[in-house]
Amino acid sequence: MNLEASEVADPRSSQGGIAGVWLLAAAAVLLRIAIWHALDPETPISDMRGYVRLATRLSTGQPYGDTFVSPGYPFALATAMRFLGSGMSAASVLHALLGGISVLAVYVAGRELIGHRLALMAAAVAAFDPTSVLYSTMLLSESLALALIATAVACLVLRSLRGGPVLAGALLGLGALTRESVVVLIPLLGIALGRERGWRAGMSLVIAGFLVILPWTARNAAVTGRPILIASSTGYNLLVGNNPYADGSQRGGKRIFAVPDPPVPESLPAPERHWRGTAYAASWAVAHPGHFLRKGSMGALRMLGLDRQVLYSLREGYYSAPLGRAAKILISMASVGAWVLMFPLAVLGLFLAPQRLRMLGKCTFLWLLILGVVAFGEWRFRVPMLPIFALLAVAGANAWLAGQVPKAKWLAAGGLIAPVLILWAGELLSRAADL
Repeated sequence: MNLEASEVADPRSSQGGIAGVWLLAAAAVLLRIAIWHALDPETPISDMRGYVRLATRLSTGQPYGDTFVSPGYPFALATAMRFLGSGMSAASVLHALLGGISVLAVYVAGRELIGHRLALMAAAVAAFDPTSVLYSTMLLSESLALALIATAVACLVLRSLRGGPVLAGALLGLGALTRESVVVLIPLLGIALGRERGWRAGMSLVIAGFLVILPWTARNAAVTGRPILIASSTGYNLLVGNNPYADGSQRGGKRIFAVPDPPVPESLPAPERHWRGTAYAASWAVAHPGHFLRKGSMGALRMLGLDRQVLYSLREGYYSAPLGRAAKILISMASVGAWVLMFPLAVLGLFLAPQRLRMLGKCTFLWLLILGVVAFGEWRFRVPMLPIFALLAVAGANAWLAGQVPKAKWLAAGGLIAPVLILWAGELLSRAADL
């Protein structure tokens, strides 16, 4: 495998790549705005209502007043509202710009890791991936987390950037304040970076990440009287993932709230539910190691599988555009099809990409597995990891098309891919009626 050789690019080709990526970034911005207006989001639903409520408060100068929701996205949306107005158009522009930033960051990271030609391909994946394009029409935090992680990766891999680990850590800290599960990625990348570039670099990343988070932790402690690292939704998610009904999915775990006398009633204030939910989840996992491992294995597989991706592609009651069944199926299957192609190629990349990209890939896969085991396998939790998956998939595809995949690597990759493929088949069969 000679991907490293491609990192020394012809300057003229590199200049062409830079022009190309700016065109891709512009196309990503325009596409997201066009899809937004075509689907015409109307009334926020589900988690979106909470984000809009908090952003509206912040944009009018009111205090945050919440511990359940991670603060990153509400603050970003509130900033957009202050400059662009309080309507849905502010979110449209914000998400479109975040898409463009992600494309640029993926290219910068890819040019350092796999050369400008393959980096341009990875940037195209980031620009046109159906799932991330559709998520740009939803008032949810995934688009912001994706852009922050992509930019953090670019800072991390640029050896010429002074203070790259510190900048990467700070951006990952902001990512954790946007999607709290990203906090697990900070020590993983710190350890990997320490092994590659020395423990000083690794510790710089970890310290910078947690220095960004800790002021919010102190704020939570001042508000509630007890520390909450980022958001009190953590205890809720841990409880749903670790109880007698947990099966590795959110649907199964939520049955704990339907029993006559739930150990942690949903009616409790969010901070109290967080502390009691965390304590219950930890004690249950220790007392039932067999069940914990079974449900954790299924949760880990679901993090890499399809699960509810077909249904999440379009949110009923959110878009005003009159879409028929055929259109919904086409859009849903575009989202599914992109992941069906990307995941096996990313696994190949995990074995065949240059060493530094493999390091990022291993941290990403380990992050997903940890999250699936300790909580539950909700596929959309992995959406912010698209930049790393895109880079791995392009590297894997390049090796495959060049005929440079040894039989041993195919067998190793197949061992990881096969269980997820089986889960995909089961999910699609069980969900076919929902379409």
